This record gives sequence, C-alpha cells and structure tokens, in this order.
Amino acid sequence: MDFLFKKLILALIISLAVSCVGTIDDKTVPQTNAIDTTPTITYNGIHSATAISHQRIEVFFPVSNLNADDVVYVISVDSSATPIYVPGASTTLFKDYRNLFMYTLRDLDQNSSYEISVEVLQVSEGVTSSSGETEIVSTFAEKTAIFDGISSSENIPGASGLNALKINWNAADSIGGLISKDEIDPIAYNVIALNADAGRLPTDFFNEGFTPPERIVWQVPANSVSSVISGLASGTNYYVMVQAIHHGSTLSSSASLEGNS
Repeated sequence: MDFLFKKLILALIISLAVSCVGTIDDKTVPQTNAIDTTPTITYNGIHSATAISHQRIEVFFPVSNLNADDVVYVISVDSSATPIYVPGASTTLFKDYRNLFMYTLRDLDQNSSYEISVEVLQVSEGVTSSSGETEIVSTFAEKTAIFDGISSSENIPGASGLNALKINWNAADSIGGLISKDEIDPIAYNVIALNADAGRLPTDFFNEGFTPPERIVWQVPANSVSSVISGLASGTNYYVMVQAIHHGSTLSSSASLEGNS
C-alpha cells in the first residue's frame, strides 16, 4: 500500500514538473506585432505666398515627384473644411522661374489675413501628405485693379523682331463709366522687362536701381491689351511683367513670363 502510494506521489510530481516546463516554454513564444503598411507621401508643402491685390494672393509650392496624372494639390485656406483641389496636370498651374507651381487665390476679403497650406493627394493610393507647413499672408489694405496680368509673349517676324517682343494681356476689370471712373478702373499699364541673361530675376521688377538695358519700363494706354516692346538685345532672355495702374493710383502686379527676343 505504502509502495503504491509512493508511486502515485512520484507520478504526480513528475506530471506537475512536466506541466510546469510546458508553461515556461509557452511564455518564450515570440509575440507577433501588427505592421502598418499604409503608404506615405513625402512632400515639403507650401513654399511661400504673396499678396498681389486687395483680394488676391499668389501661392507657390514645389512640383510633386509623383506622376502628374496621379496627383492632386490640396490648397487649404484657414483650415477650411472645403479645400481647393487642383489636378497636377491642370492648366491653371503656372511654373515660375524657380520651377515652383503658382496658384492664384481669388475673391478674398480686403485687408484680411489668411493661413494657407498645400499638400499632395496621390489619387491611386488615396493618401495625402502631411508636411504641416503653412504661410500667413494679408491682402492689401487699399484697393487695386482687378487684373490677371500678362497672358503670353511672342516673337515678331522680320528684322524688327531681332530687338522686340509682343506682350499680350487681358484687360483689367472696369466698373465705372467713361466719365465717372471707379477707383479700381485701369488708367494705364506698365510693361516691365528684365534682362535674365544679365542676372536679373523677377525679384528685381520693382527695383528702380536697375536701369536700361537691364530693366526697361514702357507705359501704355488703358485701352491696350498688347504692346510691342523694343530696344531689347537680340538673342536674349527676358522676364516680363505687366502692371495695371488703377484710378486710385496704386499698382496691381501680375505674374511674370519669360520671353526671348
């Protein structure tokens, strides 16, 4: 009897020992962690923004390295719940001399501050970048002409075209009549050309320290929508800007365009 009891005790101890070993081994089983496979987009966000009138701001941002047909630029103003979506291949995007895209925000409030951001949406993946970059810009306190600026430039055939360019633009808005002018109505246009080959940049458009032939200014009547600018150096690249001078005598600037005489 005692012998049988001892055998049962020994069997129980062995059984418990085996069970304990099994429990310890279970604790050493590697744990599996979930891996986030959601794709991400690297994008630097907005580069800069500049007010050009009492109701317009030009926004500058890098070109995405993704396929243009698979990209939408998301422009948010004051963290709006309804941002502006601009397809990467849109003709409303304009590249400046720095190879940055430019988009013009319109119909803003006069003398008002806006916080602006730009992100990229990759359509095929449904993923949006999150650079966190913003720019705060205020529209002009004074009213200016409502003007889209230069639309195109073209070379002139023949010998006269060696030293001249034709510059085109759409007329600025006119609200008043022939006799009673509104303060934003245009009274003239300034056409400004900068010699790019001489090292001048669009940041020099308003620098009156540069004189011909580096910086040349022509003033044309308010009923003009084009002008031939002459006296240019043959075979030379120029940055050209058109400004609308309005009845209130403050200048409204426009985007620049590079031309070649």
